[in-house]
Amino acid sequence: MRIFGRYGFRRLEFERPVQVEPLPTRSARTAVAATPGTRGRVCSKADLRRSRSPHRIGTLNACSLDACAVSVCRRVQDGLRCKSAGGQPRTPKDTVRNSMQDGTRRTDAGLSGWHHVPDVPIEVSPFFGWPPDPKRMLGWVAARWLRLAENSILTVLALVCWLWLQPSLEVTKTLSWDWIGALFLRNLALMTIVAGGLHWFLYRAKLQGNRLKFDPRDLMVKGRQFTFGGQVRDNMFWTLTSGVGTWTAYEVLMFWAMGNGWVPVLFWSDNPIWFVALFVLTPVWISLHFYWIHRALHWGPLYRLAHALHHRNVNVGPWSGLSMHPVEHVLFFSSILIHVVVAASPVHILFHMQHQALTAVTSHAGFENLLVKDRKQLALGTFHHQMHHRYFEVNYGNLEMPWDKWFGTFHDGTSDAHERLKDRRQRRP
Repeated sequence: MRIFGRYGFRRLEFERPVQVEPLPTRSARTAVAATPGTRGRVCSKADLRRSRSPHRIGTLNACSLDACAVSVCRRVQDGLRCKSAGGQPRTPKDTVRNSMQDGTRRTDAGLSGWHHVPDVPIEVSPFFGWPPDPKRMLGWVAARWLRLAENSILTVLALVCWLWLQPSLEVTKTLSWDWIGALFLRNLALMTIVAGGLHWFLYRAKLQGNRLKFDPRDLMVKGRQFTFGGQVRDNMFWTLTSGVGTWTAYEVLMFWAMGNGWVPVLFWSDNPIWFVALFVLTPVWISLHFYWIHRALHWGPLYRLAHALHHRNVNVGPWSGLSMHPVEHVLFFSSILIHVVVAASPVHILFHMQHQALTAVTSHAGFENLLVKDRKQLALGTFHHQMHHRYFEVNYGNLEMPWDKWFGTFHDGTSDAHERLKDRRQRRP
């Protein structure tokens, strides 16, 4: 089924295990109470009018989200109401029971429609809270830099590339297809290994089943909203062409400018402390840049031009992270231009670009953690951003800086936060 919104036709899927019972058409036009014990109701015409926009994909009628444990849109025009296998409307308690049976726990029964919900409320960086909490600050740094984590892995990767896979600045001061091509092939290989490897592990071989998987649905095999017919094929195309191409172009620009002395270059001998500090500060700067670029991309004209392509992915997978329109790729990677004025080493440039490209993959993995021998080994997708793809108008930034908290767009994964979201939608004209 397709529904038309402000940004064109969008395909809707229905959760097969959920049975539905058609209500009388007249009842569908007014708020009808569900079975006692639930708070769900069928949306009114006014609710339906408010729902006709892309951020309703996955949660079309906000008023009914807490009544049925479904993770897809419901056809409110025909007055569909969810039923469990026993014939009664499914409640959050049913969701808790089902999630416990398949090994996935739910920590907040009020947030329905998810296969796995991590510990909530979601916490942001403690460095911007008051009063200061030194213990939480140390824990935050240790979890990201002193253990097996994205930041520590990417630091090692940048050092390896810098030492053995990076042309010298003497070479890069002259544009040449041989070293530019080598950079492109290196980035293409990194993206294929990370995105392809995670996709194979999580979605093809399914080596951890559905454990720690946020969304119960599979990735779409077919869909008219995708340029190439299928979600994975479409995402791979935009990632490996425009995504890797733009990533490489920014690296070429920076290394060429460094080689010619047009931008400042930092050496270890200049300031060892600042040299190390740049690694730690880079994710913070990326967070600041990402929030404001992302908010701009949700402005109507820019959304229709570029960002709508990325939001084709309501349920995300590893290849979704860098699946963007070329205009969005240019804006997304532009955070590297800070080093036109802030001195950096080539290894910082590598770390910065690889961090942006590869954490886009991991943050869209769709799973909270990578399990090996039933043990959590590596934190992957963030439920924080997973909710953005379903609820659309929350969590524009990431957890390194609390921009969403400061501007009232933070969803911490709790039922209280979800009620606030629904209230905002109901008040919208």
